[in-house]
Amino acid sequence: MTGGWSDIGVEWALLALRIAFIAVLYLFLVQVARLMLREIRVLAAPRPVNPAGAGAPHMPADERGLIVIDPGQADIDAGAYVPIAGEILIGRGAQTDLFLDDPFVSNEHAQIIVRNGGTVFVDLGSTNGSRVNGEIVSAPVTLFDGDVVQLGSVRLRYAATVDADRSP
Repeated sequence: MTGGWSDIGVEWALLALRIAFIAVLYLFLVQVARLMLREIRVLAAPRPVNPAGAGAPHMPADERGLIVIDPGQADIDAGAYVPIAGEILIGRGAQTDLFLDDPFVSNEHAQIIVRNGGTVFVDLGSTNGSRVNGEIVSAPVTLFDGDVVQLGSVRLRYAATVDADRSP
């Protein structure tokens, strides 16, 4: 007998490492499957009407809104205007007020709230985060005229008042 108990201990340690590796691999595969199912549900859900679509009603010139600077991979036109009244939920989910089908936007990515004369942007714990004027949002941020909001690859300009031509 060479080595005695130490050889058995090494074998058990290797077995334990193999089992741990397989467990971690299965956990990874389960997470990938959950993500794929979530994406399939989002794609299969009926698309809400986008308020910034071509048939959007004419809004008063002094209404707050978002103007699309760069649509990224979302199916929305550059220069489109999205009015903000009260609260709007932004994301890829069917229940959102502003639907952005960009792959880097979460189902419920962010919320914009107009309250007491101010406008506040809140990231709702999105996977890829949000930026206001290039800064990562970690707490609610008060928006001011001209601020640029980025969600995924979509860039929007906040307009406290909008010119009649709604230029970006």
